Amino acid sequence: MVKFLNIFKSTQTKRTLKEFSETKLFIDQLEMLNPSSLGLAIKILGKQLVWENISSCIDKNEDELSPWNKIDDLFFRMTPRSFELSDSYKSLIKPIANSNELASLQHDIIITKPWNKSRLSDALASTGNCKTIDNWTQDTNHKIDLYLPFRIAIVSGGNHSIARGMLDSNEKLKPNNVYDFSELLKFVSCDGDNYYETHTRKIIQEVQNPKFAAIWEIARRMSNVPKL
Repeated sequence: MVKFLNIFKSTQTKRTLKEFSETKLFIDQLEMLNPSSLGLAIKILGKQLVWENISSCIDKNEDELSPWNKIDDLFFRMTPRSFELSDSYKSLIKPIANSNELASLQHDIIITKPWNKSRLSDALASTGNCKTIDNWTQDTNHKIDLYLPFRIAIVSGGNHSIARGMLDSNEKLKPNNVYDFSELLKFVSCDGDNYYETHTRKIIQEVQNPKFAAIWEIARRMSNVPKL
């Protein structure tokens, strides 16, 4: 059994590295052509993950859904202490007070986690026949945190309703909190296999999702962090 698990893990690691490597080739080419378009690559990768996550509420049971409840679930655990920092990685994430940033349902990466089939079907059926929902607006139940420069927003309230709004509403949401990852991006790198401290090469955590790993490295380039 242990041998089987080791083989399975090795196969998964090879797939993760291959996907990351293929993505990196594309990103290298895109950066040469127009560095300012790197944010579009984040959007493509992120949107794919978003809709896979929403559709899993339809074709999977609740126990099989992705546990994307916080930013650590997307990249790596940020609460452990770093010997170099003498603090947690999270200490480099800067909250932006009184931010005017808004999260667009259409253009940003909104990580919403509908988990209940009945609630999702009710939300989808509220307009019927795929009509647009021009009157969809943010209410007190809709809670999100926005993370820059990824422009990823994680929903903590109103998951089913926001999933419905993402289909055709142009509404922009006011985040409860906005966080800037620019300093942490300088400190942590990713090679598709692991997240690690850039200067010490200390491994922080194994990559769980190659697309989020690629998003991390694209954001490093967008933040003008020198390539390794």
